[in-house]
Amino acid sequence: MGMKSYVMGAAAGLAFAVAASTASATICNIGNFTTSTACLAGIPGGTGGNVKTGQMNGFNAGAGVFGYNEWSLLTKLETNSSGGTSLDDDSPLAVFSLTSNPGNSGGMWSLIDSFSFATNMVYAFVLKGSGSNVAYLLNTAASQEGGKWTNLDLFTDSENNAGLSNISLFSAKGDAPPPPPTIPLPAAGWLMIAGLGGLAALRRRKRA
Repeated sequence: MGMKSYVMGAAAGLAFAVAASTASATICNIGNFTTSTACLAGIPGGTGGNVKTGQMNGFNAGAGVFGYNEWSLLTKLETNSSGGTSLDDDSPLAVFSLTSNPGNSGGMWSLIDSFSFATNMVYAFVLKGSGSNVAYLLNTAASQEGGKWTNLDLFTDSENNAGLSNISLFSAKGDAPPPPPTIPLPAAGWLMIAGLGGLAALRRRKRA
């Protein structure tokens, strides 16, 4: 009976770990947008699901995205299925350009020659997919020209399509980005450890 309970406990732990890992797959990765120091997935959008200054500044009960609440829009580019872009009507000017592969799953972004990042400002790109938004806080010291982007942090729709719909660049007053928060071990990690511990205990009982 004891051995059976060990087996059931280990199996349950592994099953919950797998399920929790699947559920946490929407966590964003700064490696999917170069060069960023922090990212934030699942930002609620306004009309049409788009993130505008109101959503950027009102996020987290007014604390703002990444802890800044004086964001303003610099440029918003709409994309099409062939990888082309056009300046959105809400965009005051174009300070960056975008290249995309067919399907808008990735490409390059670059600043236009007449624009450079100010040292007393912080900057964030916001990508909108088929049903989600993700923001990346830029490391401006390493991003004076441009970098790579992907849609890997955007949720997929019912047809497994996460193609980029539009991309916006916001700026806010700030001397330097806040340090990235310490990320604790996800619940899935503890469940996996518990499951593996159960299996190890079972092996010791068998040897005994």
